[in-house]
Amino acid sequence: MGNLQYNLDEILNLISERKRTSVEELNQLINHSGNEREISKIGFLLVENFKDEDIEATLVKLITNPFWKNNNGTFLYLLSEYSNDSKYLNFLIDLILRNKNDGEIIMGAYSMILNLQPPFERKDITKSLQRLRKEIKKKSIDDERVQLMQSLINFLDGQRQIIRFYAKFGV
Repeated sequence: MGNLQYNLDEILNLISERKRTSVEELNQLINHSGNEREISKIGFLLVENFKDEDIEATLVKLITNPFWKNNNGTFLYLLSEYSNDSKYLNFLIDLILRNKNDGEIIMGAYSMILNLQPPFERKDITKSLQRLRKEIKKKSIDDERVQLMQSLINFLDGQRQIIRFYAKFGV
């Protein structure tokens, strides 16, 4: 904001209050309307304006920004609170493989993987399994990391079996 003076706490409080008031007003409207079309419009307004893909993109950018390396665990936590979309599987595997010495990121990514909303894409599972198995074969990997990788392999194998099971029913 250049030379402008501002009080960040005041601005954030004001925005939070506006959001809370807006959500309360929209919830009142939705709960007191007998018109399905009105309820749908309000519902879409809530969903589209209070959950935004730009927020996800911003968090991913912060997580991967080298400037924040070793200080980006909070951003990953915020992403996990915001989304549990299985589209993040490869991104999370990347974080685990690239951050060998950052326990906070490794455990955050591991936890987020376990909480991703199925179904997973078959190709994403296959790619992740190949990468994890390749990592385990490295001579420099310690026992703790092998256990982590093996745990992820077991989890993803289970997800692949679930996909096969549902495929029998045309799902």
